[in-house]
Amino acid sequence: MSITSPVMCCENLRKVYMQGPEIIEVLRGCDFQIFSGEKVAIVGSSGSGKTTLLNMLGGLDVPTSGSVSVAGTELFDMTEPERGLMRNKYLGFVYQFHHLLSEFTAIENVSMPLLIGGISRAEADDSSLNMLERVGLSHRGLHKPSELSGGERQRVAIARALVTKPQCVLLDEPTGNLDKTAAIEINRLISELNETVETGFVIVTHDEKLADSMHRKLVLENGVLRE
Repeated sequence: MSITSPVMCCENLRKVYMQGPEIIEVLRGCDFQIFSGEKVAIVGSSGSGKTTLLNMLGGLDVPTSGSVSVAGTELFDMTEPERGLMRNKYLGFVYQFHHLLSEFTAIENVSMPLLIGGISRAEADDSSLNMLERVGLSHRGLHKPSELSGGERQRVAIARALVTKPQCVLLDEPTGNLDKTAAIEINRLISELNETVETGFVIVTHDEKLADSMHRKLVLENGVLRE
């Protein structure tokens, strides 16, 4: 692991919802940072706010107060289109359900972030095939999601998240929808890629083996992150 400067920071992050007359305080002042090449697990009970926190780290949800910076730039000082460009350039996302586009092949799915970023189709396809090779699926590049196993679909999703060479990848229960064998393979792949691509990984998970394999494990409890 090569630790230099933080690629993502949040300070005093709060999220409050109104439920009728009742105030629901999901996050009560979270402080967090991740460095290049670091793997961090965030664990906690169901409903503790882990996905809410992850969405705000990625600029997908707006906090009630507090700040999130990526590559030194404050996300919530930007317009939504500007945040979209930041996400495309600096962040990758992997979810419990792969969210691949069913009508497109694996190569086409992995190419999407590059095409959105303005890369030519030929260059995008070449980069996508290289990334599929990194996750062991270059031979499945022309297959559509319906022709892939659950573990293969999740590997394609990981390739899509990494193809832009982001500074940080946010993963929400990446093994939660997989059988034990596929989950072990995804755990191994995440560790292997982390060692070679120098990208930070923030992983929300209930998978204790995955969490224990990270460099750090944080617990979200009562709206606060703790080591």
